[in-house]
Amino acid sequence: MNLIERVEDIIGDQDSNSDTQILQHLSDAAKEVYSALPLKVKQRFAGKTNLTSAQGYDVENKEIINAERAGYSVKEVGIGRKTQVVDTNSIYLATKRSPVYYIEDKEIFIKPAPTSEEPAQVYLVEYPNISSNSASITGIPTTATQAVVISAAIKFLNFKMNIHVQEDEDSELAQATSLQIQSLQAVLANELQRLQTLSWHKNNYMN
Repeated sequence: MNLIERVEDIIGDQDSNSDTQILQHLSDAAKEVYSALPLKVKQRFAGKTNLTSAQGYDVENKEIINAERAGYSVKEVGIGRKTQVVDTNSIYLATKRSPVYYIEDKEIFIKPAPTSEEPAQVYLVEYPNISSNSASITGIPTTATQAVVISAAIKFLNFKMNIHVQEDEDSELAQATSLQIQSLQAVLANELQRLQTLSWHKNNYMN
């Protein structure tokens, strides 16, 4: 069963024209659930990229979990500091022991610039991506999938409720939909709370 079908298990069968909208709700929900995950969980999904030059590295649609240079942790600074961190007369000068990074045009730049002798490592997680036939979601633990499905169902039902109110003027159906949303919101809150307590055990996340 793919993710769209799982959402329809909650909201009821919809015509195929609704698939694109449900897919968008799933994508939005996946990003929200991912953002709610503890850092210790995200770290398990991070891939390491080695940098050995001053050239920027594309981080679009990715979260930077950690960055290191020559064994020292790299701290993020705002783009407004890009000139100061390489200015030898500035108190903000980046050094081997106090390296920094900034984001410009969706790329990460580390200063002092990494070299083959003093490389940098960036740990990244790609934000979840869902296709129309997806049965799972990359970038989040399997146990978090149900939260995504419930959240997407809530988003779709909110859309339907607005139609009931504004276009159909069907107050009874709107009220029934509202009650369903409230029930799902309580379930989702419990799911998100559970995700905060995940622990790693034998290659799987468990409560």
